[in-house]
Amino acid sequence: MKLRPYQEECIAAVEEYWAANPRKNAAVSLPTGAGKTVIMADIARRAVERGERVAIIVNRDELVAQTIAKLRAADPLMMIGTVKAARNEFAAEVVVCSVQTLRRPGRSEKILPRDIVIYDEAHGSAAESSIDVMERLGAIGEGARAVGFSATFYRADGKPLDVVWDDVVYEKDILWAVTEGYLSDARGVSVPIRGLNLSEVKVSGADYQDKDLGQKMLDAHAAEQIARAYVENAAERKAICFSTTVDSATEITASLNAIGVSAETVTGKTPAGEYLCLAHGAFDGGNRPAHLAAGDGDLYREGILPLDCPKGHPLRRQAVERPGGIRAGEGQRGLPQKPASPLSHGHPPQAPPPAAAPPR
Repeated sequence: MKLRPYQEECIAAVEEYWAANPRKNAAVSLPTGAGKTVIMADIARRAVERGERVAIIVNRDELVAQTIAKLRAADPLMMIGTVKAARNEFAAEVVVCSVQTLRRPGRSEKILPRDIVIYDEAHGSAAESSIDVMERLGAIGEGARAVGFSATFYRADGKPLDVVWDDVVYEKDILWAVTEGYLSDARGVSVPIRGLNLSEVKVSGADYQDKDLGQKMLDAHAAEQIARAYVENAAERKAICFSTTVDSATEITASLNAIGVSAETVTGKTPAGEYLCLAHGAFDGGNRPAHLAAGDGDLYREGILPLDCPKGHPLRRQAVERPGGIRAGEGQRGLPQKPASPLSHGHPPQAPPPAAAPPR
């Protein structure tokens, strides 16, 4: 896989930092859609070529498959294992691990020794259980070199990250990525929800409580207002709607269907095959907005409605950055086996179709 210039720069910065600081951990901050997983995969490929062993830590099940796909694209012959739930393929050169699994007693010890530890979504590493995992892997104060990747290298709850990460060695922001043509620009449209008073929503960990916010939106009959706002502001665009809760997503889907807009609800429990069918149906044919209750990094989209509008800046930033990935480079993102589709980012639309319609 051909890397972009900044991806090459990033890898060089990480390896130079490790060479100069063998006991320190590097951090990389790049916007959502900039190809962080591609960078991680190439760091792993270069390490394997040097005879080193690598552990990659991810925090969601779907990221395990995504990371393995990028590793195979970097080197089809690489020995890759999975350490997640009942799977214990710890003898491979590169193991992709669920952090939830590594938190369990005895699991991280089975994959030792590892020369390099790569942590995806590293803003989550401040939890005591995650710090414990890094210590048991030898990535804090021991011999393993570590690098963490995140679009938002800070936390809304104020927990420090320097317990794990010593220096941000490479950083680019979303404005840079838009200016350079790697991400699409976005035009925001604010749509107030009548009857929704955010000051009455419970707050936990510096962000709104999902359940309470979802209920307050239901009480304010937000679904009908959101459906009308979609028709008024983005009826000609296919869209993804990020909702606060599954109940909220279901209500909004029903409201869209009631006014003649075809919509589907997708949640974390939606089977992968059904999810892909809905995605292809939504964005590769038919006049259907895909309505998601949670985010997904690999869908082509023309518009986005982040309906939960998180209070914490890191989450809000990621919600806004996700739709910008339609300008990502060829072969770096997109759903599999659709090379002629707009889902493959090597085939962008004739004109950028950015749109955003947060409700408040």
